[in-house]
Amino acid sequence: MAYFINLYTEETWRESRENARWQVSGHTERLRNRDRIEEGDVLLCWVTKVSAFVGAMRVTGPAVEVGPEGERIWRKKLFPVRFPVELLVRVPVEEGVSLPSIREHSQDPSYWRWIFRNSGNRIPDPDAEWILSSLRERPQLVPLDPEPVASRPQEEAESRRDTGHGRVQLQLALLAKNAGLDIWIARNDRSRQVDGYRLGDLSVESLPDGLPADARNTIELIDVVWLKRNRYVAAFEVEASTPVFTGLQRMGDLMAAIPNMKIPLFVAAPESKREKVFSEITRPLFRFGLDPPLEETCRYIPFEVLTEAFEKYGGSTSIDAERLVDELSESAQ
Repeated sequence: MAYFINLYTEETWRESRENARWQVSGHTERLRNRDRIEEGDVLLCWVTKVSAFVGAMRVTGPAVEVGPEGERIWRKKLFPVRFPVELLVRVPVEEGVSLPSIREHSQDPSYWRWIFRNSGNRIPDPDAEWILSSLRERPQLVPLDPEPVASRPQEEAESRRDTGHGRVQLQLALLAKNAGLDIWIARNDRSRQVDGYRLGDLSVESLPDGLPADARNTIELIDVVWLKRNRYVAAFEVEASTPVFTGLQRMGDLMAAIPNMKIPLFVAAPESKREKVFSEITRPLFRFGLDPPLEETCRYIPFEVLTEAFEKYGGSTSIDAERLVDELSESAQ
């Protein structure tokens, strides 16, 4: 028996109860370890915004893949790769086993910098067994009962002090530079000095031609853009002390201005902003106003994770920067 992580949003977790009655676990075609998940394995269920495990399911048979005509269990996406499952344990979302407590008890906390970023990642047995035991010790929910009404703490006031914006811009710029990419730095940050660098000295003079004039002024304020000649490689908004929504609007403008290009988008923000980032990415404005929705193209990178990776790889000229940020980042879905 092996243990794997299964990611949910609060919405898809609710729909799994209402529409699948905990009998189906659905995934995209890109599910990791798809061919290694077998009958008898356990899927530990992680809700992204709250960053906690809230349940566990046992796989009861092989995966099946449904076509476009398949049953719409989840409103937002088809999730065509489906495993039959049975529910083992379920706790209220607010009673879940949290990331800090897992890191504290893990025999190798380094796993918990990345393992929760994609469904299908294998969880080491000692950690998985501790999580499952912890879930069973918490208040249990009757399987088909609705989620209890939660009393969420009031959002903490935003600090006006810059808590690392320029440092993260520099880290992203140097990772790209060492990988042979060109860098665009937001035009209003060109004169900023960080750790002996003037950010403008790392930047190209202009973004590639082809941007609509009415959108260019906004898109030029995106904090960091990676380029390869005239091709957009990735775009990053760094949210240390500014509202997350403002940066996402610029991302939306970039998507709308270049609709035929699939550009990986990232929001870098402190761990303390994790829930805020996911909440903003999934706003109806970005879900229904863009095709594809922003939550399918924009991922989250914690400052702390990026800084640790930069300290390890920042001086390397052989690093695949595109792959690195993809592995460091978390999906909003």
